[in-house]
Amino acid sequence: IDIDHDAIVVLLEGARTWTPALQPGMFAGDAQAIDSLLTAERLLRQRAAGSHSEFLAVALGVETERTPLASRVTEFLPLLSAAWRAAHARDTFDAIARVIGLGPGLTPAGDDFVIGWLAGMALSARSEPQARFLHAVCADLAGLRAATTPVSWQHLDDARMLLFSERLSDLGVALARCAPTATLSACIEAQLAVGATSGADAAAGLIAALRVS
Repeated sequence: IDIDHDAIVVLLEGARTWTPALQPGMFAGDAQAIDSLLTAERLLRQRAAGSHSEFLAVALGVETERTPLASRVTEFLPLLSAAWRAAHARDTFDAIARVIGLGPGLTPAGDDFVIGWLAGMALSARSEPQARFLHAVCADLAGLRAATTPVSWQHLDDARMLLFSERLSDLGVALARCAPTATLSACIEAQLAVGATSGADAAAGLIAALRVS
């Protein structure tokens, strides 16, 4: 970014080209994939307290201060997990609607969690019925646009199209490919560095979704 007087110019010549590798159904759900997920959970649990994310603490079962937001997350997460396991579209939508716009900031914590959740469900959508259900839920989310900020809605709208940020995509792909612990750790560090708690909240959604897939 070049700031000169009153003008701000964004220079892209030196930008690194990145192509997303996250594709639906990549997470096999076999023993090796579960081991990768457990490793990621362990690494995230070590960093949960420093992330200041109620979503991450609750998703991992880490002791945290009982804030109003943590209480809401504790109520919400089992509802979402049960609805998705049952492939009940209306209950899934209702659960998600409870947290869209929830939390401070341009991208509220609830929105960030839902984006991570959608990434996790995309990774685990291995069958045609799972893929149809995922797309049906994503389509329904269009009705929640007015419930959050314009900036956050843009991220949610991209997620509805299964387009995710670089760091979240890289973490999801590393999990799906059962990457070495060092690679997983590096991807987690990069993801947690996003925003104040945005990266941690999205990581919580990713892990929670893969756990119930």
